[in-house]
Amino acid sequence: MRKLVSYQELKTQSKAEGIKEGEVSLVLRQLKCCIGTISAEDESRITGLSVEQLEALGEALLDFSSGDDLRNWLAAQKLLLYLSLLLSRRAKIANLVTAKVTSISIPAIPNSNSKNLQSVTKKQKQKNQKVWVKSQPGIVSAQS
Repeated sequence: MRKLVSYQELKTQSKAEGIKEGEVSLVLRQLKCCIGTISAEDESRITGLSVEQLEALGEALLDFSSGDDLRNWLAAQKLLLYLSLLLSRRAKIANLVTAKVTSISIPAIPNSNSKNLQSVTKKQKQKNQKVWVKSQPGIVSAQS
């Protein structure tokens, strides 16, 4: 089913596209004055920037003296994008893990004297150690 777009949405979208095109045009003209010719690859990368990134580039280019400065700035922006994506995914994963952990019900430990509980824990530790030793290749148990 095709989504119907209102006049206001089209107007807003067109305005945003016009602003971006103007920013791209201005930044490209400034770069050409500052560093000379710009490769087609760099121009394509600049065209793909967001309006906020274009504004930041417009400020940063005042310190550029060569095409290398531009390429370094563009590479830094790419790294920042990857970093922000990783951080947002990390936050989503942390939220999922937290939700999962909090949904786990832990049974209550039955009332028993402390000495009995300690002996059970000690026996379980010894059993776990024996199982671990057996699973390790090349380790010979002293009891064997």
